[in-house]
Amino acid sequence: MFSSALKKEIRTIVITSVIVYCILMLFACGISGDYTLRHSNGIILSAVGIALASRVYIERKVYFCQISLLFLLANSIFLIKLVLGNFIGLSSVKNYANFSIALLNLALLLPMLFEKHVIRSVLRFIFLAVILLPVFFILGYYSVTSTVFAPDTLLAIAQTNIQEAIEYAKDNFSCKTIFLIILTNAFVFFVAIKNTQKILWNKYNLFLVLFCITACLVGVYKYRDNIITDIPKQASKTLAQYKNFSKERTDRKDNMSKLLLSHKPEAGVYVLVIGESQNRAHMQAYNYHRATTPWLDSMKNDKNMLLFTKAYSCHTHTVPTLLYALTAKNQYNNIAVKNAVSVLEVAEAAGFETVWLSNQVKYSAWDTPVTSIASEANQQKWINSTLGESTNTDYFDGKLIEELEKIKITDKMLIVMHLMGNHGSYEQRYPKAFEKYDGKNTIDKYDNSIIYNDYVMSQVYKRARKIPNFKGLVYCSDHADAIDKNLSHDAAQFDFDMTHIPLYIYLSDSYIQNNSAKYKSLEKQKNKLFTNDLLFNLMLGVLGINLNNIYEPNNDPTADTFDNNKERFKTLYGKKYICEEKL
Repeated sequence: MFSSALKKEIRTIVITSVIVYCILMLFACGISGDYTLRHSNGIILSAVGIALASRVYIERKVYFCQISLLFLLANSIFLIKLVLGNFIGLSSVKNYANFSIALLNLALLLPMLFEKHVIRSVLRFIFLAVILLPVFFILGYYSVTSTVFAPDTLLAIAQTNIQEAIEYAKDNFSCKTIFLIILTNAFVFFVAIKNTQKILWNKYNLFLVLFCITACLVGVYKYRDNIITDIPKQASKTLAQYKNFSKERTDRKDNMSKLLLSHKPEAGVYVLVIGESQNRAHMQAYNYHRATTPWLDSMKNDKNMLLFTKAYSCHTHTVPTLLYALTAKNQYNNIAVKNAVSVLEVAEAAGFETVWLSNQVKYSAWDTPVTSIASEANQQKWINSTLGESTNTDYFDGKLIEELEKIKITDKMLIVMHLMGNHGSYEQRYPKAFEKYDGKNTIDKYDNSIIYNDYVMSQVYKRARKIPNFKGLVYCSDHADAIDKNLSHDAAQFDFDMTHIPLYIYLSDSYIQNNSAKYKSLEKQKNKLFTNDLLFNLMLGVLGINLNNIYEPNNDPTADTFDNNKERFKTLYGKKYICEEKL
């Protein structure tokens, strides 16, 4: 009789395993569009795990219902990718399917080791909430942005302060998002308190529960690399690169003297201004229909002003963009980030007095490489005292002109000014006097910030020209905002509009006279493609610094060897070719 019951139990487990296996395989193959049996070993183990776990419950139909709904919720991220038309690999689906099943079974099984129903319910809710939290976050992010949460997004969040996150939420959260959050949490709560996990405790069931828990732990470990866990892992890897960049600063400085060639650059004062979130398509000087840049528009036909019409950012977030723009690292070379010397390190080694004036936050949630680069400057002034706790600035960018007046002037200088520019929230970037448009919509606010930015640059220009031995002014934005498409600059929502940056260079008469070849080359290249990760080489060319084995003349528009082949230019750290843009 016992033998007969055991055979029946085994037969039931086998049949259940086969059915579950077929369902999981159809799900994985249907999502990926790949109907092969590759990577199916884990699916077999997951199917057997579900079949075994189901045998410990009296109300088995309810267990199957719960595990099925939880599985679909956990794997809904693939449905987002399907809607967006993203590629989904079969192994990717199966890995995460196995990982999620193991975790969900653990959340359902572990609380059953406790006798009291209240304790079981509380633990089950906590376990499920923690397991599904990344999924809730991804679903909420999709409801706001209509795109998939990615490592670049997490990295951007790591570099974002609390106030900026709050402002983003206010601008983008909708009733739909709130309803989705409430609905998903209500479902988890219902599953947690539902009193269906009744077990008839005996030696067989105790063994089965412990065996299933062990198998689930093995499954979690084996499939720990998956579509969800890869997001923090990749972001963490990038942050580690940033940390290494800061740690290797001393070694880079020690090696600098070996890299500089014997020729020392001539004396001169140069100003580099870094803009923020500025899209050239909203600038009058680039043929925008509104009068947003009256100063630049009046200057663009001046022979001393070189307006680059096809400049692009190398990324859509500030930190990754400036890490490449201000160092020898770019999308076209193989230099390790930690070994990439910065333009300030090079300038200082070449005898320049270096200055950094900023209206950006000095410290955010992470000590960024931008701060590390800036810390090399001989003279520094950060007028934004919020130190990462808010995006609210103490002053508008015009305050930096006063700081420019206060610096100690020498005859050989590189002055870098980092503006808050056109960073959202846009209405906080300009005084009331510059509210030319009524500001009832986002574009009006953005255009008002562009107008004020143009005024600030006109004042920088006027002050810089008064500095003895002034040679040149370079202006370049870090990235743009895709304002016309109601997007900001989130890489997960990538649009080429996020990379359409302004770049212009003003050179003094004396500089042009003494560097006629460089001027002619710049004039020749101003209507060719350029990505701002080449700003390092451009600045070395303008400053006249030749850095052995580091300076790349093929990436410097001041050199006649500049490679302007449009097929080579990339953005988003090489993920997108600019020639693919549909103009």
